[in-house]
Amino acid sequence: MRKFVNTNREGGQVAIISVMFFTILFSVIVVSFVQNVVAEQRQTTNNELSASALTAAESGLEDAKRVLTYCALVPTMAGCDSVYDPTGNSCDAILNSGSLMTALNISVDSDKKATVNGRNKEYYSCMIIHYLTDNYTGSVEADGKSAIVPLKLATYASGSVASATTAAYFTVNWHNNSPSVNGAMSGLDNSIDLPTMQVWKSSGNRPAVLRIELVKVPVAGGFTLDTITDSARAVTLRPTTGSTSGGVAITTGGASAYNLDNWAQTTEPNSAVNPVMYVNCSTSNAYACAARFTLSGGSLDLATYNYYLRVQAVYSAADFQVTATGTSGQTLYFNGIQPSVDVTGRAIDAYKRISSRLEARSNNDDYNWWPEYALQSGNAICKDMTIDSESGADNCSY
Repeated sequence: MRKFVNTNREGGQVAIISVMFFTILFSVIVVSFVQNVVAEQRQTTNNELSASALTAAESGLEDAKRVLTYCALVPTMAGCDSVYDPTGNSCDAILNSGSLMTALNISVDSDKKATVNGRNKEYYSCMIIHYLTDNYTGSVEADGKSAIVPLKLATYASGSVASATTAAYFTVNWHNNSPSVNGAMSGLDNSIDLPTMQVWKSSGNRPAVLRIELVKVPVAGGFTLDTITDSARAVTLRPTTGSTSGGVAITTGGASAYNLDNWAQTTEPNSAVNPVMYVNCSTSNAYACAARFTLSGGSLDLATYNYYLRVQAVYSAADFQVTATGTSGQTLYFNGIQPSVDVTGRAIDAYKRISSRLEARSNNDDYNWWPEYALQSGNAICKDMTIDSESGADNCSY
């Protein structure tokens, strides 16, 4: 019998190599798939922890409102002293006050973490509250709507808070140069005109033209709408980049405080008292533009009058900041006008920090009555005119 022997031994080797190749290929695919699944699961977990940490921080913000309310009613409570200390930055000063936390039913552990959801390990810590702030921050849109800033100020020294009786001047800063806010200023020149909005916005990132108005209201009452109107002082601030002609130039960061009494409602504009001031602005400061203002006599009488600052933006929106300085050069603090809160939330190993300003406004506030307007004049406004199909006539007498 004849036997047939397969002499092609390479065929089995090719099959083995093919099996190994496909095994490796499938292993790579499986490993890549598993890595993607793990990465997605890790990202989902991180997102959930991040959301939980943000929730914890927001809970801390709400509890901070309760702390502010309680300390306003019981300022002598232990822990409230840190609320009224604008220079303190201790993370634990408030959370370490057992009596205050007990009064507000806030559970704090030995590590000074306030429990939000123990089962999910949500906490917040490092709560810093400043009832007194050394500045007021806000924003205005270029839609004619104004922002009202009450200049209710206080002094702070050696742990003692007292209402300020005088202020030497206040400073208005606007157009935050931060890329995340208004963006770095650009496109300004030395021109003093007020062009159309389209022209203003066609070149670079120009700061807004700012209109500020200061009104004083007697603390003792006995005023009328006419007396408030007569006491109002207003000026329009036009940003530039250097020297100007035809008006007074205000240098950013300069020592001069300009007298707002120059711009009374009944003052006729002239070369010496121009209703448009030209402010030299720069990208080298946190805010591009700044101007200082005072009243006749070099101070604001805070004991006799309540002062309110009205801010409006023209051409574009702007972030602004207002500060106040005392007659001895000391910092004056806004007294409960815009408390600041800084709190950190935690969920296992994820953290979220919230830094916020709070404003408590209601229908009973003494500056909610302030009306907006479309037109204002120091003299009478005449609207007597005749319009035909192809012609018109102004019937007013000037």
